[in-house]
Amino acid sequence: MNGNMEDNRTYVGVGVGASRVKIVCGSGDFRSPAVFLQDHLGNPKEVIAGLLAQIEPRSVGGLAVTGGDGASLLTGRKICECEAIEESLRLLDLKADAILSLGGESFVAYPLDSQGRVMDHVSGNRCAAGTVEFFKQQLGRMNLGIEEASRIAGSGKVVPLAKRCSVHCKSDCTHALNKDRCSVADIVHTLCHNMAEKAAGLLRNSRFDKGRLLVIGGAASNPVIIDYLRTFLPNCEILVPADAAYFEALGAASMARRISLPLPSNGAWSGIFRETTVSFAYLDPLDKYADMVTFIPGKRARARENGKYLLGIDGGSTTTKAALIDFDSHEICASLYVRTNGSPERAMKECLAGVLAQVQETVPNVKINIVGTATTGSSGEILSVLCETPAYHNEIIAHAYGASYFCPEVDTIFEIGGQDSKFTSLKARVAVDFNMNESCSAGTGSFIEESAKDDLGVPMEQIAELALKSRRPPQFSDQCAAFANTDIRKASQEGATREDNLAGLVYAIVENYISKVVGKRKIGDHILFQGGTSKNRAIAHAFAAKTGKHITVPPDSELIGCFGIALWLREKILAGEMPEQRSDLEQMLASVVSEKREFTCKSCSNFCTIQNLTVNGTRYPFGGQCSKWENARQSRTVEANDFDFVEKRNRLMFDEFGAPPLAGDAYTAKPTIGLQAVFSVYALYPLYSTFFNKLGYDIVLSETVDPRGVQMCQSARCYPYEIAHGTFYDLVERGVHRIFAPHLVGMPHDGRAVASLACPIAQSLPYYLAAAFPEKEFKLYDPVLDMSGGIRSVEEVFVALGSALGHSAELATQAFRDACEKQEAFEKAVREEGRRTLEWLEKENRTAVVLVGRPYNAF
Repeated sequence: MNGNMEDNRTYVGVGVGASRVKIVCGSGDFRSPAVFLQDHLGNPKEVIAGLLAQIEPRSVGGLAVTGGDGASLLTGRKICECEAIEESLRLLDLKADAILSLGGESFVAYPLDSQGRVMDHVSGNRCAAGTVEFFKQQLGRMNLGIEEASRIAGSGKVVPLAKRCSVHCKSDCTHALNKDRCSVADIVHTLCHNMAEKAAGLLRNSRFDKGRLLVIGGAASNPVIIDYLRTFLPNCEILVPADAAYFEALGAASMARRISLPLPSNGAWSGIFRETTVSFAYLDPLDKYADMVTFIPGKRARARENGKYLLGIDGGSTTTKAALIDFDSHEICASLYVRTNGSPERAMKECLAGVLAQVQETVPNVKINIVGTATTGSSGEILSVLCETPAYHNEIIAHAYGASYFCPEVDTIFEIGGQDSKFTSLKARVAVDFNMNESCSAGTGSFIEESAKDDLGVPMEQIAELALKSRRPPQFSDQCAAFANTDIRKASQEGATREDNLAGLVYAIVENYISKVVGKRKIGDHILFQGGTSKNRAIAHAFAAKTGKHITVPPDSELIGCFGIALWLREKILAGEMPEQRSDLEQMLASVVSEKREFTCKSCSNFCTIQNLTVNGTRYPFGGQCSKWENARQSRTVEANDFDFVEKRNRLMFDEFGAPPLAGDAYTAKPTIGLQAVFSVYALYPLYSTFFNKLGYDIVLSETVDPRGVQMCQSARCYPYEIAHGTFYDLVERGVHRIFAPHLVGMPHDGRAVASLACPIAQSLPYYLAAAFPEKEFKLYDPVLDMSGGIRSVEEVFVALGSALGHSAELATQAFRDACEKQEAFEKAVREEGRRTLEWLEKENRTAVVLVGRPYNAF
């Protein structure tokens, strides 16, 4: 070809993301490229091949690929994302100081030099809530599409949702909607806010907070996220290029003019894919354990005109169930199981309408005799208000009653619901031990459903059938939902079949449950597996494989909650502890919430938002973290202040024995020193505060966990680690320039323990704070304290600290000894309060629950 002739060939760039394939085809200046975007649902090779089939291979002059592990499916050299980004910047003649990529699985910040070259890249923690894929999963739970979510997000407001962990955030979303604390628009808006906040924190971690910022990736098209980014980064000019959704693929297409994969010589694209092998270990096929699982067949009765019935309603996190139970025979006569989709009231009425329709088929035009309605589940309390029934109890009791009915000798219940997983040990039909999933557990029904649908394109109804066909299930991570999702995508990109991936996912759910929920608790010999997820036969097989024990799945296992709560109510009625209360299905369906108001409960420092629901003309207060308003609805009187031992301890510590901290922005002529409300301050405040107060300082105690400080965390650790950053930032922003943050090696102990060492995160407090806030002006006082020999053993360290502050050794010595007396008096007062409480409990024959934890967690 003549060098002066124009090159009219097509150049192709392929971008393989965690969830989507992007292909760009163009020539010349790429000003009007052809663009193909498609979710790969765990099979990027198939999607790439399908999209490339639309392009004539003989017209292509070069092809380049960029992206994650999926990019390795193609032969030849992979273009790294940094190179692709730099190429797009040059191609489009864009100038920027940093690039922010908002991808499906992770967010990445790329600081740029003056020539548009990437200097570094900082990626977000893949374990955190706040990615595009997580956002899409939550929309699916609320039955929303991307377009509708974008439309309603602007009308919402920010509400409290966990930000650090996707499981916690998912729980908060579910329970906030189930308890009617906010609207769907509020959830969507808050998720957008949190994604923007996470992205802004990521940029600050890369030391970028001013200049021109280019935002690319799928979430760049969300206007609410972009608006919040402008709020969180006021010194940045934020631009979203028209090519944001396929920015890296565009760069790869341009680079294909210089660096191309080997193009097919036979005119077929199949030759560009390399052979791959799955890198995971393999587990046994699930169908190997079919003989170790028993599914008890269901038995249904027909409603009778003269029958006597109970109605059980289970408002779960993702599904709502209702069952009509014969009072005498205990048989289920009608039931329905529906998606909650963020609206417990709508879901309950859908269930009641289904139950009514089934009854009318059997006994038309007859009102059946329902003598009691009981509710349970995560939305059970609000459903009890809507049904105007006092019969509400937690799902642990409900499932124990239901399991014991079908298997009187049951000693272990495995329950996996949509959002919560629970383990219950029973003895003589009574629950004696219990645990549920926490932290980043991936052992829930919603996780397997969402992973199968979003990563593999398999609907819930097909999971079991396909998983049981697997011959080589890969062993995925069982530690966290985010890690398991990454493993699934990696295995898919390495060529694992859909059946094998589904079986590996099932195993991961069960391994997580046994590791995180069961833990070291004893698994009995009579195991019932129940909850909505028990309808997936493959999971029962995996439990048999991992426990080596026989697993029984009761009939109508998804209805055990509403069946069990009805049996509980029956027992209460027969014992005379609850009266019969007639219910009419048609009237319940016609029931209306005529008014919803909110007020703030000021009974304690939590200041809970309480809903005031007016149902059929009667007002019911509902909500809050304690049972105050439940007691009010049921006319129970409890003197809560008598039991607020946290407040009593805090009063002793901060007011009576410690030097009271300055309130808010109160003025003082004295010098000040700051203490963070974290770690040892919750145990040694009288010692610390009195020492500094005797030296002439007023104490400033942190008052809030500033999110701007939390964003400066250098790594993902525990929640107290985040609090340490947030409280430190609060003090600095309030103008406190002297801050006491000791390196505490060991705490005092009574001699019965070998040692009482502080954890590494607590010990290293002063060092990571100094590293996280290098630009702030402060003086950190960080003596090394080993109090293993008692608080008085560190006198020399405190005297040296006093000298460093400019005080005489005599004054510092006396200040420390006065501080020790205050600390010892405080501890004596706490023990005396505990003694009086124990005496009172014994005298009143009361039952107490003891909460054991580190002071900075428990108080």
